[in-house]
Amino acid sequence: MRRLYINFLTKFDEIQLVVTTSGDHDVVVQMMAKNDKKLWRFINEHIKTIEGIRSNIDVSSFIDIAKMTNDVNIHIE
Repeated sequence: MRRLYINFLTKFDEIQLVVTTSGDHDVVVQMMAKNDKKLWRFINEHIKTIEGIRSNIDVSSFIDIAKMTNDVNIHIE
């Protein structure tokens, strides 16, 4: 079932990142919206329509971004 959620979520341009985790949530999504109204509209119209996800949504908004990069430098010794 998780794979169905992931495949569905990756189709939206607003969503930047979809990851599975070993933490409190099975799937974490990062998305961008122009404002809170558009964010909640997207959540209500697209995310909450997914069976099993309706009541399991936690939303956090970025206040300030100190650094954002896609570069990953991993040094394995």
